[in-house]
Amino acid sequence: MKQSDIEFDEEGYQKLPSFLQMAKNFSKEIIKYVSAGSPVVNKEDYEERLEVCNTCPHLIKKKKRCGKCGCYLEHKAKMRTSVCPDTPPRWKWQDPTPQTEAEERSQKVAIEKQEALDAEAKLTSSKIRPSEDGRKTM
Repeated sequence: MKQSDIEFDEEGYQKLPSFLQMAKNFSKEIIKYVSAGSPVVNKEDYEERLEVCNTCPHLIKKKKRCGKCGCYLEHKAKMRTSVCPDTPPRWKWQDPTPQTEAEERSQKVAIEKQEALDAEAKLTSSKIRPSEDGRKTM
């Protein structure tokens, strides 16, 4: 990409996409991420993604954000389902299924924790409530 293709603000920093565009970008990323079970990359892949981002001309270092999509790098780089928005992508989407036994255990624990939280919330919502006539009922 040519330096002349990048837009700058009056202070000389690269402009972020519009708020609406950033919201669209984030929504697409988060839907993929949550739909896949919120998988994260391993530490090595995360560090590699950040290194790649740190050499990118779209990086807005002061804000630690991608100038192409507006995402915060430390969050986007963790999501296994995310892709670098540059053309061609500097790093790619990874299969969201766990790659190692440790990742599989970690994902299983996260699912069990969420199920326990959901069960607790359901139990809490079904506790004693006042009836229409003021008496407490179950």
